[in-house]
Amino acid sequence: MLLPLSILLAPVLADTLFKSRPDLTIPVWNISSNYKDQFENVYDGYVFVTPYSADTPKIEESVEQPGAYIYTPSGELVWSSFSYFGGVSLNFQAARIGGEDVLYGWEGQFSARGGHGFGHIKILNNHYEPVREIKGGDHKLIDIHEFHLAENGKTGLIESYSPVQYDLSDFDEDGNSKRSWIVNAVVQELDIETNELIFEWKSLDHVSPDHSVLNLTSELAGDGYTSGSAWDYFHINSVDKNADGDYLVSSRHTSTIYKISGETGEILWRLSTSGDSDLKIVGKKFTLGYQHHARFIKRVDDDVEIFSFFDNNAYSKGHSEPESANPDQLSSGKILKVNNKEKTVELLQQFDPPKDHPISAKSQGSFQFLPNGNKFINWGSAGTITEYNSEGEVLFSAKLDSFERGPYVQSYRAFKYQWTGYSTEDIAIVQEDDTVYISWNGDTITETWELVDPETKRVIATSAKTGFETSLKLNHHQGGFIVRALDKNGGVYKESNYGVSEKSSSILNWLAWKQLFLSASQLF
Repeated sequence: MLLPLSILLAPVLADTLFKSRPDLTIPVWNISSNYKDQFENVYDGYVFVTPYSADTPKIEESVEQPGAYIYTPSGELVWSSFSYFGGVSLNFQAARIGGEDVLYGWEGQFSARGGHGFGHIKILNNHYEPVREIKGGDHKLIDIHEFHLAENGKTGLIESYSPVQYDLSDFDEDGNSKRSWIVNAVVQELDIETNELIFEWKSLDHVSPDHSVLNLTSELAGDGYTSGSAWDYFHINSVDKNADGDYLVSSRHTSTIYKISGETGEILWRLSTSGDSDLKIVGKKFTLGYQHHARFIKRVDDDVEIFSFFDNNAYSKGHSEPESANPDQLSSGKILKVNNKEKTVELLQQFDPPKDHPISAKSQGSFQFLPNGNKFINWGSAGTITEYNSEGEVLFSAKLDSFERGPYVQSYRAFKYQWTGYSTEDIAIVQEDDTVYISWNGDTITETWELVDPETKRVIATSAKTGFETSLKLNHHQGGFIVRALDKNGGVYKESNYGVSEKSSSILNWLAWKQLFLSASQLF
């Protein structure tokens, strides 16, 4: 006999977003209505994002379930990583490795105050199953800031936060001999298949600590007293590799982008507007500061190449502050052209924040070129994503969470990709009176849901999939039912168990424990 689920569920479902998945409490986008007429021009890829909260003393201002998420372009949930990643997950992306579509993200321990972490790269297949972990070479732990594929997906670029003891007497204006720890920022290229270390570059071998724009005694980048508070004078936040085998490295704390020889490790040029620079600006003047996500875009000829980066133009200690709107420190996405022979650099295009939402992102950020020519910016600590056409016109902009949490939500990076996900979860089904609620975490195949009488095979109800969760009416049907997921051709892609799925049983268990906990808490 099937129990009426409404009796079991009604008391505890009032404050949940999804009746079929009350265990999910997701960030809900706040989408600007100013660009609704442009939405048809956005790239149709899914959005990959990892929202979490800046330091805030109030629980209601914190993202309740930080993690990796996939959304539709309009902000409908597709997949929540809740229970898939342990701890914090950042830099979440889709890619092809070994001819297979995969997801990857950083997983580990993260310090928002320090702006770094210790962990590894977790790779999932298109069924959301873990298939591989990438670890740093020479037993180094991978920092949050980078995992980027090179050599057609055969190698991965990572960076590591490596505190070492160092003579800091020349940099300590207070003359405190107890300061002796500094971060040696390490770049590595690893073989994806074997985890073999292919290339390694260490900042202290090539860049003196006196190039840092955050001096030791300011303690804005660590005080140098212990390995846990080592002076993070360099702070790598991105690494890329071009077809020639050379590397592009972004250093936040020297406010400099470096091109590095893949053969010798020597610095081929430095680009900075606040310190030493080897490139002369031609054309329109520009500045950069505390930048992120530098990427080679294309080679024009033997001497000229184009690259992009996200220019924060603002700073906060670690990832500790949410957005601001300082008009003198607005962030942007920039595209530059470098002549490696003439040692010149030219600003080709700049993508500024929406005019109705000036943004100064004091940390984090990414700037992506989309296949249709659009550009996609994640505003880091500002917790906002914006898409532009190739001319720089805003097509879409959204805050990554709403209500009290909106001002505090952040995402280290965000991207848009094509993706086909085959969920291995059971279809989640909940009945409330004569309405059935259905969802299937990670599914991108289903176009239509059907309720079917398991004995007569009669279709009781049908509905197009309307988002993460779809509701259907039972139309006075009194017996049991099964749920069918139909693909775009009308074929049966997945069929649930009789009555309710196993997932619904697990939800009932979760709800029972939640209700027991809430009841018990009233006793104390």
